[in-house]
Amino acid sequence: MPTCSTTSSLRCFVGVELKATAFKPEYLGQINLYMSAVDDLLGHPDDQPTIGLLLCRTKNNVVAEYALRGFRQTDRCRRMGSRNRGLAS
Repeated sequence: MPTCSTTSSLRCFVGVELKATAFKPEYLGQINLYMSAVDDLLGHPDDQPTIGLLLCRTKNNVVAEYALRGFRQTDRCRRMGSRNRGLAS
């Protein structure tokens, strides 16, 4: 489960999950599950939807784009994107 915190200026929770491995498409489903659980179990009706931040060691642009394509069709997943951020070994 990712680390979760709240921000008062955005009025939403932010879940952060660190992966020591390369990006895998199944990580999107996992973080989406956590975001949904936080919204249902911790959220207040006035809160904005939870923002999920998934940080992986590396990513394959083609795999990441294919994995995100279906998610980008929904409101929740307009907040999802991909960036390559190398983590120190």
